[in-house]
Parts: sequence; C-alpha cells; structure tokens
Amino acid sequence: MNASDVQDGRTSIRPVIALLVVATIVVACVGTIVATTTPAGDYLGSKSIQTRAQAREALPQGWAFFSKSPRGDVVVPYTRLDGADWENAARGPNVQPRWLFGLNRSSRLTEFDLQLALEDVDDADWHECDRALTDEECLASIDALPVRSAGFASRLCGEVGVVARPPVPWAFRHPTDRLDGRAVRLTVECLEIT
Repeated sequence: MNASDVQDGRTSIRPVIALLVVATIVVACVGTIVATTTPAGDYLGSKSIQTRAQAREALPQGWAFFSKSPRGDVVVPYTRLDGADWENAARGPNVQPRWLFGLNRSSRLTEFDLQLALEDVDDADWHECDRALTDEECLASIDALPVRSAGFASRLCGEVGVVARPPVPWAFRHPTDRLDGRAVRLTVECLEIT
C-alpha cells in the first residue's frame, strides 16, 4: 500500500463524514423542535423546560413557520380580460404532478403576486360577500380599486378580483358549499422591477 492509496481513501470518505455531520445536525434540530413544541414536551421532565425555552429563543416561529391555520380564510384570486367572465387565477395546490409534487414552487408565485397587489388595500376596502352569492356575482357588485404592484414578471395584472371565505366546517358540508366572506376588486397596474 502506497501513500496515494491512503490519500484516495481519505478523499472518498470525506463526503460520507460530511453527510453524517449534516444528518446529525438536522436530526438534533428537528428532534429539539418536536420535543419542545409539541404537547409531549410537557411530559419529558424538568430539563425539558430549560430546553424548551432555549429552543423557542433560537427558533421562535415553531411549527407556525411550516404551516398555516386550517381555519384561516381561503383566498381565491380571479382575473378578467376585456370584460369577459371571471377566471380563477389560483394555480392550485403544490402537491400535483405538474408541480413535481411540490418540488417546483411556481404554483406559489400567485400568492406572492396577490400579497403585492393587496399591500395597499385597507380593511375598509373589502366588501361583505353573502354566501348566497357566487364569487363571480359578489365581484360584479363591487367597484374596482386602482392599485400598483411592483415585481418581477407579475402574473396578476389588469382587472383582478379577490374573494376570501372561511372554509366550510366538516359538520356543515351538506347544507352549504360556502360561508359568508369578503371580496375586493382591483385594477392592478404592474410595474416591472429591472
């Protein structure tokens, strides 16, 4: 065995060691978050309280960073070209084959554009939307509010309608397919950032 064989052996083992170090760090971080932010953290003993405080100081968002409330409003953007019918502009959930089951994040760009368009919209600009009305009927009864949206290759430009309704609770799924919500209609001027 010569010196070049030993050096080749060390070189090929470095990626394995690096992978093990990264995996250990990830497991330690995820384990700490799970153990200190879930209800089971209350039963892990007295050291858990100190660990929980340290974890919350380092990672204050906890699980809220990874998910949103299932009771939050379902916000649906609509677009309309030249006075035609309103067309749903949502790209759908990430977990679809066309988005590579979440690996392609392009479906999230509509939400980003929507946030930019709604940035200057106040609560007073929203209008009540009765559950007896469809989203399209609700948008038809509202005057458009002019707004500007600055971004890269914006997808929500021109006439845009936004309807936000709370999700229908499981117990009430048969009597109704929607609840009272709110809506706003916008004329979005898209400004391209260069």
